[in-house]
Amino acid sequence: MEDPRLLSAFIDNLLSRLFCLVEEKYNLYKGFEGDVTFLMRELPMITSAIDGQLLGHDDHILRLTVDELRHVAHEMEDCIDHIMYDASLDQQPWYCKYIKSGRKRKSRCQLGEEMQRLRSRLEEALQRQQRYSVPRSSPSQLAESSLDQHVPRDHLVGIDAPLEELLVQLVEAESQPKQLKVISIVGFCGLGKTILARELYNSEVGKQFEERAWVSGAHGDPGKLLSDILCQLHKTDLVNSNVDRFSIDLCNYLNNKRYFIIIDGMVSDQWSIIKSAFPRDVSSRIVVTTKIQSVANACSSANGYIHKMRRLDEKHSKQLFLKNACPGEYSDYLQPDSAAILKKCDGQPLALTTLGHFMRKKSWPIGRDCEDVCSQVRLYDLQSGDDTMDRMHQVLIHDFASLPSHALKACFLYFAMFPSDHPVRAKRLKRQWLAEGISAAIKFMQ
Repeated sequence: MEDPRLLSAFIDNLLSRLFCLVEEKYNLYKGFEGDVTFLMRELPMITSAIDGQLLGHDDHILRLTVDELRHVAHEMEDCIDHIMYDASLDQQPWYCKYIKSGRKRKSRCQLGEEMQRLRSRLEEALQRQQRYSVPRSSPSQLAESSLDQHVPRDHLVGIDAPLEELLVQLVEAESQPKQLKVISIVGFCGLGKTILARELYNSEVGKQFEERAWVSGAHGDPGKLLSDILCQLHKTDLVNSNVDRFSIDLCNYLNNKRYFIIIDGMVSDQWSIIKSAFPRDVSSRIVVTTKIQSVANACSSANGYIHKMRRLDEKHSKQLFLKNACPGEYSDYLQPDSAAILKKCDGQPLALTTLGHFMRKKSWPIGRDCEDVCSQVRLYDLQSGDDTMDRMHQVLIHDFASLPSHALKACFLYFAMFPSDHPVRAKRLKRQWLAEGISAAIKFMQ
C-alpha cells in the first residue's frame, strides 16, 4: 500500500502541473475548464485528509481510500502529461510537429472522456469514504514532549551549559527595566527542548515566581491555551467563552503579579492573539518551546531572547549513548566501538537515546552490531516492535506532516533518491525539482 506521505507530495506535484495549465492558458485547456477547476479544488482536500491520517486521524476506511487515490493520481498524471504535450506541440512550428509526430496523439474527445472518467472515479472514492466512515473522537496530539517525560536528572547529558544560559535570562537584573521577557527555545523534535524547559520550571529560580503555569500549545487553539493557563492559576474549571474574554480575565488576574508561564510545543503564530493577556509592567517570564523559527521570532520580538538548540558534541553524544546502551556501570575497557552509531545519529539526543535503548535490549553493543543497526535502522524501525523505536518513528512522522506546504514535503522526499551518508549536489537536486514541476508549486505557495 502506498505510503500516505509519498502520495500527499505526489498529489501536490499534480497540482503544480494543473497550475501550469491555467497560468500558461494552453489552447487545449479551453475544453476542460470545468474538469481542471474541479481537480484543483478537490486535490487540496485530499492532501488534507492524508495529513489527518499522518497526524493520527487513522482508520481502515481512510487507508483503503488512500490506496484508491494512488491509482487515480497516477492516471491523472498521465492524462495531464498528454494535455501538456499536445498543447505544447500545437504551439510549435509545422516542421517541429512533423519531427515529433512519431508519438501517437490523443484526440480532444479522447482527452475529454479521460478527464471525465477520472473526475467520476475521484468523486466515487470520496463519497465511498464518507459513506462508510465511522465517527471518531478527536485524536490526542503527539506532543513533542512524548519522549522527554520522566527522564531522571542524572541521565541528562550536555544540559548544564544551556540551562545556565537560560537561568541568567530568568533572573531579574537591577540594570534592566521591569518588563515581561519572552524566552523562546527553538529546535527540531528530539533535541530536548521540553527537558530544558522543565529544568527551568523546576529550578530554584523558577520556583521564586508568585504565579506559575505549564501548558501545551500543540493544539494550536489560542482560546484553549488561555483557558488552560487560567485553570492552572485559578485551580477551577471555567465556563466556555471566547479568546477576548479569556484574555481580559487572565490579564486582570495577573495584574501586579510576577508570573512564570511555559508554553510547550507552540505550532502556530498564536502570540499575536494571546499577547494582550499578559501584563508587561512586571518582571515576569514566559518560556515558549517550538520547532518553528518564525514562531520563535514572533514571540521574542520585543524584549525577548531566543535560544537555538544545538546538537551534542562527540563527547556528550558518546556519553548519552553509553548511558542507554550499556547496563550498569561501564568502564573504559568495556566501552563498545560506537563510532558508526555516533556518526549516524549526528548528535541528535532522540536518536542516540532510541538506538541506545534498542542496543541494550539486543545484546552488548559491540562494533559489528553497531554497524549492522546503522545500515538497517529503517528495517529495525519497522519490524522490531520496540516501543522506543515506534515513538521515534511517530515523532519523525509528526515533524514531516507539520511542514507548512506539500511542495516542501515533495522537495524533502527527493533526498531519498540519493545514497545515505553522501553529499548531494545542489544543482542536481534543483534540476530534479524543476523537471518534476515542483518549483511551480513552490512559486504558487509563495
